[in-house]
Amino acid sequence: MTRSIVTRPRGVISALLVATALILAAGLPASAAGTEYGGWTSSGTSGAFAGGLSLTTKGFPAASIANDSTSLSTPVAAFLNASTPFGAAYGSSQTKTYLNTSTAASAAPSTTTYTFESATPATGWGIAFADIDADSLKIVATGPGGTLTAGQLGFQGTFNFCTAFTPRPSACGGVQTDVPTWDPTTSTLIGNVADTTGATGWFQPTAAITSITLTFTRLSATGSPIFQTWVASDTTLVSGTVELPSGDPAPEGTPLSLQDQAGTEVATTTTEADGTFVFPSAVPGDYDV
Repeated sequence: MTRSIVTRPRGVISALLVATALILAAGLPASAAGTEYGGWTSSGTSGAFAGGLSLTTKGFPAASIANDSTSLSTPVAAFLNASTPFGAAYGSSQTKTYLNTSTAASAAPSTTTYTFESATPATGWGIAFADIDADSLKIVATGPGGTLTAGQLGFQGTFNFCTAFTPRPSACGGVQTDVPTWDPTTSTLIGNVADTTGATGWFQPTAAITSITLTFTRLSATGSPIFQTWVASDTTLVSGTVELPSGDPAPEGTPLSLQDQAGTEVATTTTEADGTFVFPSAVPGDYDV
């Protein structure tokens, strides 16, 4: 077997491994890194909702969602444009769905739990929670190594998507500036109690995650307790050329499998007539082909 190491965008290293009698030649020029937002589903009734999160990015696991709030939906009205801190990292979310969780003003705290099919990548993705104003959001994540620390949750900062960023969602109703406060001791985003729009905190985890539990609590007897969630991932392109020992390209249609370092197949493809192959939109990381 022949093994070759190819450097990818954003410092990603992809290990490409081919079967006996085939040789991995010099890789194709690396593609510029991209990003992708997750898509959401929701179903059920008040107090017993189910949902899902999925990305087409190869290597990012889907998640099932259990929620006991009074309303769970997947609209597109709010968004994080490209000039917000989260948008600067992952592009604009305009026209993308998000998870919208609402709890009646008289209701007890609601809980939302994400359970991933497998551990997420340890880095290279982000999660944003918006409209944390007259309420608080406690975040508890677990991974293969146990409960993540506040530091491993990767808090990046706060902003308000209704501030000076344009375009602004129509729900903003003008410029708003309040932001939540992050308490690392309790791993909680805490609003300023006034019911406004757009107050956002965002995170880039630094450890693999298998589940996330969010506890949403209202802080004011007035207003509409509600929050939104976006998830986005970096992507990269894994490519190369496969040759026969003679130096000729591998036959067109030679099947190839992209596997993560746990040996799990995350995508398949075949070679082109010149022996080249491309796995588009993969989570940055180490792979075997």
